[in-house]
Amino acid sequence: MKTRRGIPARWICAVLCVIMSAALVGCDDDSFSPRRKPVVPSGAYIDDPIVIEKTDPIQESSHSGGEIAFDLSSVPMIADGTFNDLEVSYWSPDSCDRDTWIYNWRTRSWAQIGYHNAPGSGCFMSPMPQYHLLSGAGINAYDVVSNKGVVRLMRGPTPEENESSETATLWGEATIRVLRINPAYHTLSMVGREPNNHYGLTWDGEALWVSDSWKLTRITGTGEVLASLATTWSIPEGLGFDGTYFWVNDLDSWHLAKITLAGRELGGWWLPGEYHAGITCGAGRVWVGEQRGPYSRIFGIDPDIRWPGDRPVVTDTLLTPGLTVDGLAWDGTNLLVACDDDSLYVMDLEGEALEAYDLPVKYVRDIAWDGESVWILNRGPKDLHSMDMVITRFRLR
Repeated sequence: MKTRRGIPARWICAVLCVIMSAALVGCDDDSFSPRRKPVVPSGAYIDDPIVIEKTDPIQESSHSGGEIAFDLSSVPMIADGTFNDLEVSYWSPDSCDRDTWIYNWRTRSWAQIGYHNAPGSGCFMSPMPQYHLLSGAGINAYDVVSNKGVVRLMRGPTPEENESSETATLWGEATIRVLRINPAYHTLSMVGREPNNHYGLTWDGEALWVSDSWKLTRITGTGEVLASLATTWSIPEGLGFDGTYFWVNDLDSWHLAKITLAGRELGGWWLPGEYHAGITCGAGRVWVGEQRGPYSRIFGIDPDIRWPGDRPVVTDTLLTPGLTVDGLAWDGTNLLVACDDDSLYVMDLEGEALEAYDLPVKYVRDIAWDGESVWILNRGPKDLHSMDMVITRFRLR
């Protein structure tokens, strides 16, 4: 079969296929596409840079009795009192590092900073670079620098049990960068909260809930623990709240369950798709995101599931506006979708991306909406190194 001009129809089909393929590929990079609508972020927390100033890495100045010292006396930001954070880096003999300490000159005691909250991964013995922000550890940087500009670090199960002969050899080119962080940048540290694997985030109208291995924890915006519920879920990648029940999807079993405020678990239903992340409730549905690219799906599920073993009724299937889903929230009208390209999209229930925000933080785990702002479970500013999980609050336009 040929067209009127004698061009084979199959050639036209081939050309159209190439054009469509190119369009889809274009959505995967930073070029403009209908699914990657470039919108400049706004709001006091996003417009202004998080990191105002940072020094070059400062090498350790001495080892003494298993302790490492840094001389920061010549750093102007310390001299004029304007610094408010430190970035500590070193090598550890294992992938998860929970035995590093920094000396607090105000309290005359050692504070633990060596946490590596690694969702979905265990610890293994292998030399690994470690990065910690003091803000990520919930420590005031002013308290760890002496009036002579000295910072002290130590490795070991506890400072008392530290063995000097081993400690000095376990560090490799330990460095510190001195930082000035925008004071409007609100960070809630998750360091030291056991277990250390934080996955899902939701808002119940008054406070935040965080899902962790085997439990849910309710915390205030300042980090105060209000309540805790035990669960049977090992990798609860998403967490939602519909006003009556919590909804949890477990990456380990690909199951969806609802949990009462008393901690009773109802159901254990197979989810459509695979590798789910992000869950929220709105418009009479439970929304579950999928971690499959380049364009994953978001499933709208009828919450009226009665019996374990029943298949959830999928009422809606939407394509993500970005890449794979890392977090979902409901703002009362639209879905907020955090994707693994560190972007946040406002998406209507037809799947149309209304706005897009380039998030200034990295490795988003989940998000929540409090009616005015979005809370993001993440690992700190993009232009800094950190392995510690924090929750950050941002306002959107």
